[in-house]
Amino acid sequence: IRFLARPAWPIWLSQLLGVLTARLDNILIARMLGYEKLAGYALAVRAVEAPLFIFAAMSDSALAYFVRHAEERSHQYRQSIRAAFLVSLGCVFSLVIFGLWLADRVFGPQYIGVGALLAGYSWVLLPRALNMVSTSRLLAEGKEKQLLASSLCGIALNLVGNIIFLPTWGIQAAPLLAVASEALVLAVRARLIRENWIASALT
Repeated sequence: IRFLARPAWPIWLSQLLGVLTARLDNILIARMLGYEKLAGYALAVRAVEAPLFIFAAMSDSALAYFVRHAEERSHQYRQSIRAAFLVSLGCVFSLVIFGLWLADRVFGPQYIGVGALLAGYSWVLLPRALNMVSTSRLLAEGKEKQLLASSLCGIALNLVGNIIFLPTWGIQAAPLLAVASEALVLAVRARLIRENWIASALT
């Protein structure tokens, strides 16, 4: 057990922080704004989480390739980033359209306003999808502790931002901070990988 736990603890803790980041804003919303606001936000979060299995499969496949073909790791990373970017962008646009024009009708009068939250929160899919691929690259390179450090940056921004902005901006702050925290994690991981992920996604 010690042989497995010693190299794996940064990965376990990073995974735990990922779950906490996704749930921390729910706790803060419930305490600061009440459970009525939380209900609509939680529904938006659940709707956006639905396509994540696609990117989980992509990141698992990428990790296997990165480990087996170290000499092609950089090229395959750019290919995987581009695929994740395009698929996540399509998911985001679909969710934004659904949120702005259909969500309030589909979910009923008890969830009026959830469409705007869904349209805003859906943008978290873009950096999160790229983060999942970047996680596989860092794991393949043995950078577990750096992976953990990037996760800590995201949860710190999410925690501090929600404490500061939820009381003044209300529930609208939560989607913005969720996207910002994922984007910060992505920026840190891109720095660690030393690849131009923007160029990889767009070319």
